[in-house]
Amino acid sequence: MCYEVRVMVMGGADEEESRAVEGRIADALSQLARTRRVAGTSVPPPAYIRRHAVEHAAAAGDLDPRLITPDFLPYIDAERLRSLNPTPTHAETSGLLRLWRQAAHGWEWDAPEANASALAFWAACAGEPLPRTELAEHWNPRWAQWPLGNGEILTRLPASVNAVATAALSDGRLAVVVSGHDGTVSVWDLDTGNPIGEPVTTGLSYAGPAAAAVLPDGRAMVVAGVSGGLRMWDPAGGGPSGEPVGGTVRALVTTVLPDRRVVAITGDVLGRANFWDITAGRFEARPFRSMDAHDRSVSALCVAELPDGRAGLLTTGGIGGDNTIRVWDLVTGEPAAAPLRHSSPVTAMTAARLPTGTTVVVAGAGGRDRRVWDLTTGDCTRTAVWAQALTTATLPDGRSVVVEAVRDYSLRVWDPSDASPVGPPLNGHTDIVQSVTTATRPDGRPIVVSGGDDGTVRCWDLETRPHSGPASVSGPYPLSSVVSARLPGGRDVIVAGGRDMRTASVTDLASGAPVGEPLLHRDRVLALATAELADGRTFVLAGGRDNERTVLVWDLAAAGAEGRVLSHGASSVLATAGLPDGRAVAITGHFVHGKHGAPGMLRVRDLLTGETVGEPLTSPDESVDATATGTLPDGRTVLIASTSKSESRAPALRVWDLSSQRLLGSLHGCVGGARAIATASLPHGPTVAITGEANGTLRLWDLAERRLLGTCHAHRHPVEAIATASLSDGRGVAVTGGGATVRLWDLSSFQPIGPPLRLPGRVCAVATARLDGRAVAAVAGDGLAVVHLERAGGDGRRGEGSRV
Repeated sequence: MCYEVRVMVMGGADEEESRAVEGRIADALSQLARTRRVAGTSVPPPAYIRRHAVEHAAAAGDLDPRLITPDFLPYIDAERLRSLNPTPTHAETSGLLRLWRQAAHGWEWDAPEANASALAFWAACAGEPLPRTELAEHWNPRWAQWPLGNGEILTRLPASVNAVATAALSDGRLAVVVSGHDGTVSVWDLDTGNPIGEPVTTGLSYAGPAAAAVLPDGRAMVVAGVSGGLRMWDPAGGGPSGEPVGGTVRALVTTVLPDRRVVAITGDVLGRANFWDITAGRFEARPFRSMDAHDRSVSALCVAELPDGRAGLLTTGGIGGDNTIRVWDLVTGEPAAAPLRHSSPVTAMTAARLPTGTTVVVAGAGGRDRRVWDLTTGDCTRTAVWAQALTTATLPDGRSVVVEAVRDYSLRVWDPSDASPVGPPLNGHTDIVQSVTTATRPDGRPIVVSGGDDGTVRCWDLETRPHSGPASVSGPYPLSSVVSARLPGGRDVIVAGGRDMRTASVTDLASGAPVGEPLLHRDRVLALATAELADGRTFVLAGGRDNERTVLVWDLAAAGAEGRVLSHGASSVLATAGLPDGRAVAITGHFVHGKHGAPGMLRVRDLLTGETVGEPLTSPDESVDATATGTLPDGRTVLIASTSKSESRAPALRVWDLSSQRLLGSLHGCVGGARAIATASLPHGPTVAITGEANGTLRLWDLAERRLLGTCHAHRHPVEAIATASLSDGRGVAVTGGGATVRLWDLSSFQPIGPPLRLPGRVCAVATARLDGRAVAAVAGDGLAVVHLERAGGDGRRGEGSRV
């Protein structure tokens, strides 16, 4: 009924009256947007309210705090609100919507509780905690130090992103074409974040180039390099048809010629630039022009306006080629300027038109430097900047700016006239940005879109650039490991390592404040473990990436002291245990990347002396992927380890008695090898191990009987982290992390507890502890956070409400 009223008003009344009526409708609907309780059960708002209330409010120009609330946002239809792209007039609503848009890429209509947990976590990351809602039963954040950046995540993919391109659809929407490193090409609506059509598998084991083109009939087509050549398809009408043309494609660009022909230009492995007429939406058998552009493979292509007004094509030679950028007349295919010579192979290139009428070419080469050539004078300036990807955007005032992906994973925007920065950096990516492109919204606002090795496609509005949360964190790496520990005075801390090149940080578990000086290693920290001795001392072990693969040990009672060397040669996998004879031991191993790597043998060492206890448990040609220790019901301490042959990578999952170092047997059924392992002794039950694999599968094992208890495909990404804990009601649980998601599992039933928690970035490690009598988890990766696994006073299911 409300929708019918809206249509009649919009059709017959003037704009002011229409807005007033829409406002009254929105006001009425806002009364129904609240969650009700019936017989002790929460009843969500009606489906119509969830889908359309925000549309009425936006039509009234009044998205106010009555509707945009932490209680209602988890229920809304994210596609509708994202497509509205509203500009609220209320500061409170504006801040909440900004947070929501950060997390909206993972919103699910059928999972409002997961949406509420994600919104609360994002708010904690931004330093703007929200009132706890009844809907958020799980994952209450204690504190979060996780960078959000100042853009939005359009989508998160299971593989790194190699290339992005944009196109305007016939209905005015903007589409983003994404080439993933898993060999798939997908298309996404820039406003809603929804896929357009189905992903297309290119048949390549690597990510081929992809581009978009708008045909004269208005269709936006995808053009992509696939196995065997080049293909084109309408994403709204299905995948590609016919046979590929043109052979192996190394570089690709689409453009419109002065005669209005739409063309795709490819660079191949023989150094040729091939021109294909795609105006009719199909490929001919052969290109209408083929130019010998370089001696070797063409690595990049760019279309630009030359100083004399002609359309030009810029080409670069690949690795091992002539290290030049060549300038061609786009129409005739003849050289239009002298070659621009670089000292290294050019890996990124763009061009910009200056207000003076000249054209500059900007190029980055292998992370060495960035060079800018003036095509009118031939002058070149050189800057020591690592430019991985480049593009050009036009601001609303008509200025051209260069957008450049640099070493710290940010995008820098600068004026090519004088290299001065234009606004702050575009932050958000947590790994190398491989591709960046631009588009213009129908209202004229310029948009930057990028994709990188963190698997995300991100976008920024160059006109608004809202900021949310810390812009960056210290160091180029994710936090690869985290453990919990207790200082001699009883203070609970977490130790996390891997962000910078040399340290592990100690952080207060309750507040997130730094504790003392960082623990200094010789190189990036790869693995951490802790051990509590009978005399009360607590040790932290850290394995580093230095040439000797050193494992250092710190006594936390002597904070700030240099670590003692425990061993050399094995540092990427660590575990500790106490033997029945009272000795504390450390188990060390190493992941071997290739057959010529150092031996990764699994060894048991005395924690105090560093001396090897017994013989190595594995052979020199075995790589150690993950380990954990546990205690069986009969009191025996066991070690479970995932190993693989260095050459064949054949996986094995085995269990040893640590006292005798006798192999007890193998666990059969682990298909791809375990990436993470944790153990737990269940109340009135067996000692179990939970393992996570690269395909996202979790398996639960009875360690004493070496029997598989259950299997669950839990994550879309490799399971990188597992930790176990006990809730206040005695239940044994496991926290697992894969991709940008963590989940909580009941180890007795092997069923999930509550929804997953979606995070702003990758999860690489988890650790559990107790805080105020409740179980908490420290989550580390692209950031660091502590979240509660159960509510205050609670049984892990329900509890008192409080502020985050």
